[in-house]
Amino acid sequence: MYRKIKNYSQIEPLRKLCVRLEDEKKRKQKTNERRGEEKYASINLDSISRLRSTQLLRRVNLDDETK
Repeated sequence: MYRKIKNYSQIEPLRKLCVRLEDEKKRKQKTNERRGEEKYASINLDSISRLRSTQLLRRVNLDDETK
């Protein structure tokens, strides 16, 4: 698995590869976080709209009872 590196010309391509892999990993992590936030935001909007609709129904029912 390990091999001895004899000079700098062998180190540089490996270093560049490692940096590129780290950057890809960070970018994927950021996009996953954003997707999670979008999903969470849509869930919040759905639950808020459900709450509003139930509140409106309750108001209508109360108005019907008072008449």
